[in-house]
Amino acid sequence: MKGKIRWNLNWYFCEGFDRDRVERASVEGMEPIHLPHQVRTLTYNCFSHDETQMISTYARKFSLSGEEAARRTVVEFDGVMTYFDLYVNGRLVGSHKGGYSRSRFEISSYVRAGGNTLYLMVDSNERGDIPPFGCVIDYLTFGGVYRDVNLYSLEDTFLTDVLFRYDMTGEDTAEVYPEFYVDSGGGAFTGEIACTVADREGRELACFRQTVSVESGRRSITLDRRKVGGIVRWDPENPQMYVVRAVLTREGRELDAIEDDIGFRTMECRASGMYVNGRRIVLVGMDRHQSYPYVGYSIGRRAQRADADLLRQYGMNTVRTSHYMQSQYFLDRCDEIGLMVFEEIPGWQHIGGEDFKQVVKGLHENGIRVVLDGVFNHVGRGFYQFQDVIKNRENSPYLNWFHINLGGNSNYNDGLWYEGWEGNYDLVKLNLQNGQVVDHILDAVKYWVDEFDIDGLRLDVAYCLDENFVRRLRSFTEGLKPEFYLLGEMLHGDYNRLMNDSMLHSATNYECYKGLFSSFNSMNMFEIIHSLMRQFGPENWTLYKGKHLLSFVDNHDVTRVASILSNEKHLPLIYALCFGMPGIPCVYYGSEWGTKANKSEGDPALRVSFEEPEFNELSEWISRLAKAKQESKALNYGDFRSVVLTNKQCIFERKTEGERVLVAINADSEPYTAHFDAGCGLAEDLISSETHDFGGGSELPPYSAYFWKMER
Repeated sequence: MKGKIRWNLNWYFCEGFDRDRVERASVEGMEPIHLPHQVRTLTYNCFSHDETQMISTYARKFSLSGEEAARRTVVEFDGVMTYFDLYVNGRLVGSHKGGYSRSRFEISSYVRAGGNTLYLMVDSNERGDIPPFGCVIDYLTFGGVYRDVNLYSLEDTFLTDVLFRYDMTGEDTAEVYPEFYVDSGGGAFTGEIACTVADREGRELACFRQTVSVESGRRSITLDRRKVGGIVRWDPENPQMYVVRAVLTREGRELDAIEDDIGFRTMECRASGMYVNGRRIVLVGMDRHQSYPYVGYSIGRRAQRADADLLRQYGMNTVRTSHYMQSQYFLDRCDEIGLMVFEEIPGWQHIGGEDFKQVVKGLHENGIRVVLDGVFNHVGRGFYQFQDVIKNRENSPYLNWFHINLGGNSNYNDGLWYEGWEGNYDLVKLNLQNGQVVDHILDAVKYWVDEFDIDGLRLDVAYCLDENFVRRLRSFTEGLKPEFYLLGEMLHGDYNRLMNDSMLHSATNYECYKGLFSSFNSMNMFEIIHSLMRQFGPENWTLYKGKHLLSFVDNHDVTRVASILSNEKHLPLIYALCFGMPGIPCVYYGSEWGTKANKSEGDPALRVSFEEPEFNELSEWISRLAKAKQESKALNYGDFRSVVLTNKQCIFERKTEGERVLVAINADSEPYTAHFDAGCGLAEDLISSETHDFGGGSELPPYSAYFWKMER
């Protein structure tokens, strides 16, 4: 947007907030200041984070001519920590939550020709409803209006946000298709947007125009694709930047213009590393917080850019903005000097608020229950109570929250020893026999049930949890919500140790996980059927008859099933077996369309982000399996009995009082005819809805699976 005025000078500040001051348009007793500004100057060290936790007031007096007052006026705040209310001429304009995000307010209907006064009521306190707060963070936030404030004087129609999208089509060519938001306050608008792409020396690579029409209000417009040639790609070693300028006109008159820098490149994160323009780049970087001595976050353009330069001087090519969005000055400088940026949203533990509540509500309306991951065995080293123990040792009220030996030492040279999860000192084991620890956890669980109506918890490393704690958790959650579901991560041994009427409802069936893929890879169906007979067979001694374990073919900790199977034609079959066997089938995101990843490539490969889901033959097959499972009482609650078993084929029965289903699998590349007493003549395949005739034997085509619902 043009008509921009940097509005950092001649402000006023005071601690506290007085609504009467706003009504009187008074700045009496307020301190004259310039922005960026922190609510209180701190000492170099030995200060408390509480010193900037306060309510404060910022004020700005300004005058507009009659012509200026007749235009559209917008005020923009690049960063105010943490919350503020905006008043103009005694009237509340609006509010903003979030100390790291930009906000804009149109104040056209609040200003007048002549003198005007703007006030901000700034709340710099840590608030649980605003990220990064809501749980525990290990860094400080600093109150104040700590980034630029800008004032815009605009035409009735102007450009707001813009995203210069492009796709690389060759080594030095790209297709650009910019996306704009056009704000038309004077009704429907028809005009023209002209775009140019030029290098820093002014050499023009492309110029194109397009007629645009929008209704009244703020609308998004994406221009047609246009080719740009002669590009030198951006690279960390050669950060070539270009200037893209867009001009909005109507009948030849310029209404607005917007300009930005852009670098053309491709970036791809593979299991083997980061690739820029197809070349593997070894990432060398540091984390960066935006705080400085004395002034906290309130640093200007020169210092922001200097931080980026310092990182480059140290030989870095990557920076992680821990843990929040940072200044545009810093980000722009990173582009200019070849620093790749891993930019984060505020905090890492804040989940919730109105958005998450609406997600849960929408899932419930679609018949989906929400189970969250609960890590109650250990915490990170940044956990507030653990940091208090390190600082205050035997004087800490939290000493017995953990398993501590003050006479020992840790890998981090803390001057004390503590028990970590399975020897991992990044994860500090909690003392679940301490009543305060248990109450702390149960308070958190109650919050998630009361506030968001969650339906259950998957307990991480449940096999490590104190058994009395698990009993207490079961009793507590049933009191909150009678159908609350507790699933425990169990690996080996007897799952009944924790899965019983007074503890967990279910456990992860790792025994059958191994048997599922191994049976197909070794072409030995005896392995998985033996495990199922041991767990759910007809004999009285079987381990888990009547219980519902979590069945899976992969998850976030193991190699994806599409990578571990040696024959890809077995992929639909292993899912059929998983959905047909006793248990609760669980599909790991991305595997429903056959994503591959190996455990040896590390967690990032297993837990990759997807731009959007895919839908192919495999995902269609799994959808049909899920529908069959959902609609069949026998597949959910039926007894288990093996009917036919060879190395390459298996048929087993799931039976309730009112329904009988046979699950048939042929893992061979050749057809197979099974001869057995079906107990009826016909069946309906729940997967395909086709009729099956048992007369003369049941032929199973190569690589096939069926759920035969038997005639009564």
